[in-house]
Amino acid sequence: MDKVKDALLVNKQAFNRTARSLKYLPVVFLTVVLTSYFVGLISYGLNSLFTGNVNSFVVGLIGYILEMMRYSVIVTVLYCVINGFKINIDTIKAGLTAYVSPLMSLFFIFYLVELLLGMFGLPQVFYILWFLIQSPMLETVYIGQETGMPGVESILNFLKENILTWVVLNVVFALILRNFEVVNRAFGLVGILPVNIPVLLVFALVVSLIYIYKGHLYTILYRSSFRKRKFQGYYDE
Repeated sequence: MDKVKDALLVNKQAFNRTARSLKYLPVVFLTVVLTSYFVGLISYGLNSLFTGNVNSFVVGLIGYILEMMRYSVIVTVLYCVINGFKINIDTIKAGLTAYVSPLMSLFFIFYLVELLLGMFGLPQVFYILWFLIQSPMLETVYIGQETGMPGVESILNFLKENILTWVVLNVVFALILRNFEVVNRAFGLVGILPVNIPVLLVFALVVSLIYIYKGHLYTILYRSSFRKRKFQGYYDE
């Protein structure tokens, strides 16, 4: 029962912090929309210009780099939101330099594993579990400052220690975010092909809220253990 109570209190704390961060929601929302638009537009242009196996590999590689740049901008903005720092162009430029390489290192490991697992035709429920395992990837990089294999180890330890507090809620979050990653390139088709813009914008708004909430929740869990919260009363709301 102590862990159930802890999970409720920590999520309440994360919710309160998220509520106080709502003034930054328009910035996060615009960041998600604009980065998705430009990456989607460039990817559409590259796929239209180049065909063939070799060209497909090059386009895929460029697309991967662009995606990591998109995430770099997003996590830079989120880092400022979670920590209450000022957001400006110089901050975003610094974030691109600081986060692209760590994100690429961590994402590539998960990409290789996912590629390998895809060869076995596993049931859909397994992929839900897989999405859940990946759920703290961004936070592990921009809050935990971990990447590569140490980052993978950190993610597994984090999930093991926070089953009730993080895992249960993030089953839903992981599915929403995964679906957004599938459809977000549709932003790049706006003005080119028929696209349901209101649906995309609502999707981006929900994703922006999830990003902020996850950032606050991860920060609380990363900076305190269950034992510390239980015996030292680490609840600021």
